[in-house]
Order: sequence, then structure tokens, then C-alpha cells
Amino acid sequence: MVVLAASAWAGISRINWLPVPGLLAAALYFLEARVEKEGWLKYLFKPAVWVGLGAPLAYAVQVLYERFSGNPAEYFGSSFSSDLLWYRLLPNVTYPLGVLPSAILVSLPMVLLMLGRLVMRDAKQPGWKGWRLVYHPIRLLGLGAILFVLGLGGIVVSVKIGGGSNLHNIDAFLVLLLVIGSYIALDKFDKDLLELDGVFRSSPILVAMVIAIPVLFAITAGGPLPSHDQAAAAAALSELQDSVSQITADGDEVLFIAERHLLIFQDLDAGPVVHEFEKVFLMEMAMAGNESYFEGFYGDIFSHRYALIVSNPLWPLYQGRTHSFGEENDAWVRWVVEPLTCAYKEWKTLPEVPLVLLVPNEAMETCPH
Repeated sequence: MVVLAASAWAGISRINWLPVPGLLAAALYFLEARVEKEGWLKYLFKPAVWVGLGAPLAYAVQVLYERFSGNPAEYFGSSFSSDLLWYRLLPNVTYPLGVLPSAILVSLPMVLLMLGRLVMRDAKQPGWKGWRLVYHPIRLLGLGAILFVLGLGGIVVSVKIGGGSNLHNIDAFLVLLLVIGSYIALDKFDKDLLELDGVFRSSPILVAMVIAIPVLFAITAGGPLPSHDQAAAAAALSELQDSVSQITADGDEVLFIAERHLLIFQDLDAGPVVHEFEKVFLMEMAMAGNESYFEGFYGDIFSHRYALIVSNPLWPLYQGRTHSFGEENDAWVRWVVEPLTCAYKEWKTLPEVPLVLLVPNEAMETCPH
């Protein structure tokens, strides 16, 4: 029941995590339950049930959510139509260390620490013959298969456009690696060969690396606390409110592509919220090349539905893979910036924030798309 409940939650959360509850339960089972005399087929029954029921349930819940969410079907599935940028597996301008070398660097110390504890020396046997595998191979194969599936899936998702600048897409693999590695490193992995009596010894260097490398990643990803000019922000917010009030006084609509949280937290009075076409969702649809979604966006901006559009500054410059997130920038320019800057023109800028306020371009000529 716990696996099914967690799988249902995964189904409405993140596609990467659909199989994780069942795989996590299976991993804990392999770590804690020895293979008894009944044989390995009976042994595999429980983990097979957990994985076999959990992942399909998660997918079914995801499908139900899509159907009853009230959103059009084309809003979903962008992960399956986005470009895969395989070069980001290796060092590149977006991620200088590269996804694959980074994943190996983070994982290798724990993997080596685990491998060093899978065998034990039998004092009764001389030489190299004294080293014995103390766990049933089916348990090791099960754990290895779980890590392989999650690692491979995370690597593939990492090269999707919009990703590949860090390791967050291999999070499921890293979580399972931490769970399995902790069991093994702390000698909680229940041995099958109970007649062997020995003490595992871990390399202090590997232990130090297991601890230090994630800390190093966290430190290098950080930086000084940002400072904000509260007076400049207040002045920009006041000017934004004045501009919005000037437009909405006649009942016209305002589209907030950016800074929509100002409306959610009622820091700004802009009338009814236009729910479509928020920046992050526009970016997701641009990376997926979702033409049916953008038909609605183009219909609105080319008909000048909005009397005012609030956006971050728009730069119609293509970059390519020689720039960090160059493909993402180019998708944004193609699907959003070029049509929007054709249909609308700049009215005001708030450089302190920074924001740009756009009004209909009455001299609009033929626009892209």
C-alpha cells in the first residue's frame, strides 16, 4: 500500500520518478532479505510485484491528471518532443564539467566503497581462493539493475534541451545510490554466507571522497548573498502600478509574461489575471516546438488582445551552441521574441528590475509565424 500511494504521488509529480517507489522498495528488499532455500524465483516475487504495480499505477495517475486537469492535451508530453543535446554529456560551454564526467565523479567513490565490501576473506582458504562473495548474485544483480536503469534514464533526460547544466536529472539514481551505499558502508547489508566471520575495512580516502565531493559541488555552485536596492525596487513597482492602472482604467487586459508573482501575492493591482502565456510555460513549449500551443499565443498578440504586456527585456539574437544555453535561447527567440517584438513595441523600460512594458504596434507588418 505504501508503494502504491507513493507511486500515485509520483504520477502527478515528475515523470523521472514514476518507477522510483517500486524500485526503492525492491532495493530495500534486496538489502534486507536473504535468498532462502526456496530459490531465487520465489525470492523475486515481491520486488516484481512492487515494480510491476507501482510504475503502471504512477503512469495511470499521470494520464488521469492530464485528462481531468482542465488543461489542453498539448500542454503535456513536451519532454517527449524536445530536442536531445547529446554533446552536453561531455564538457561544453553550458556545463564545463559535462554531465557524464560529473556523474562519474560524484558516484565513483561510493561505488568503489560498495565494491570493496562485497567480498570477504575466508581464513580457512589460502591465497586468492580465500576471497568469497558474501552475497547471493541475484541480490547484487537486482541492485545493479536498479542503479543502471535509473542512471541511464537520468542521463537521457539530462540531455533534453533545457537541461544538462547540472546533475538534477539523475536525482533518482543518486538517491538510490546513497541508500544502497549507506546500507553497504554501514554493514547493514544482510550477508548470505553467514558462516564467514570477518570485519569489513573501508578506505579512509574513499570515505573522505564520498563526503567531500558533494560538499565541493555545493560550495562551487554557491556564491555571496545577493544584495537588492529596496528603494529602487519600490520605485519600479510604483511606476509599474501607475502604468498598469493607466491601461486597465478602460477595462483593457494586461498580460504578465514575467513577474506574475506580483499578482499572486497582491503586490500589484492589475485586474483579472490572464492565466495563459507565463514565461516558464512559454519557454517549455518553445523548447518542445509545440505549434498548436503557440497558435493561441500568436492569435492573441497579432490581434492585439492585450493593451499592455509586461516582460523581461527581449533580445532577438540567435546564439547557437557556442553560448551557454544557446539552443534554449534560440528556441525562445524563434517562438516568442521575434513574433512578440513584431506585434508589440516598447513603451517603457524599468531597468532596475529589469522589465519592459510593451504596447500594440499599430504599424505591424508581416510577422514571423
